[in-house]
Amino acid sequence: MNKYKHLTFDDRLTIEKLIKNGMFFKAIGRTIGKDCTTVSKEVGGRIRFRRTGGLGRPFNDCLHRADCQRGSTCRECPYTILCRQCTSCHKYCSRYEKETCPKLAIAPYVCNACTRKHLCTLGKQEYSAREAQKEYQAVLTESRCGIALSAEEVTAIDEYITPLIQKGQSLNHILANGRDMVMCSEKTVRNYIHQGVFTIRNIDLPDQVRYRPRKSKHDQFKVDKACRIGRTFVDYLAFLERHAHLHVVQMDTLEGTKGGPCLLTMVFTDPRFLLAFWRQRNTARSVLEDIDWLYDILGHDDFVRLFPVILLDYGGE
Repeated sequence: MNKYKHLTFDDRLTIEKLIKNGMFFKAIGRTIGKDCTTVSKEVGGRIRFRRTGGLGRPFNDCLHRADCQRGSTCRECPYTILCRQCTSCHKYCSRYEKETCPKLAIAPYVCNACTRKHLCTLGKQEYSAREAQKEYQAVLTESRCGIALSAEEVTAIDEYITPLIQKGQSLNHILANGRDMVMCSEKTVRNYIHQGVFTIRNIDLPDQVRYRPRKSKHDQFKVDKACRIGRTFVDYLAFLERHAHLHVVQMDTLEGTKGGPCLLTMVFTDPRFLLAFWRQRNTARSVLEDIDWLYDILGHDDFVRLFPVILLDYGGE
């Protein structure tokens, strides 16, 4: 088992596909190299709830909807429409009892594999790999935001360093003599002062306002070289020898002014066809957004059929 590793987007796509095929959590876990409880927690914690009906029938989760003959309970619908054909009447009907599908109480807890989903008028519980990945990334980002101090610790540090700085002592000297009082590095304390966590501000630190801030290039993206293992140009040529029938899509960036708007080009070698996407900036995120848009428009099967092999350079984007 691959322990102590987060689920990747590919893992979530595999989970979504195998759930749709009717596989159980234990078999899915063996496929992706994870414990079955990990798969269960992933699916149970990333469920999407949708209030949607079936083909030609609106959402209605009332227990008595099958034999209900009431009409215009909400006083908003025409008298010719029955309450079971309305999406609002259950809010006002005295007979309303909510019905929940019993299949959702057992694994896999979602409707992905249900063969009657297109006919059911109850609420749907679904697992989407794309939405689960977005939620995971949002939680991962939020967990690293803010400060790693409690309100009591902030008050104690503030009461210790603020009077000394106002007396003219340097922050470096204060932290060197007060290691037992301030359990943070000097860089962390300066970041907290810059964020306005303490009473003092940057203007109270003579050495902070004396120097210009160093220029940082935030747009540069360092590529992890481990991702190139098995994906070099030599590997590409060897792959084509084994799969000569596949066509290749060559992708690159066409820049005008460095750091300005640019084009993402996709050249289909057979047949000769070019796609170009305008981007505001040459970043990895903008490339992913264009590829995700194509994936959503085409669907999984057509995307894999049209893009079996993609050839790129070592650009950071």
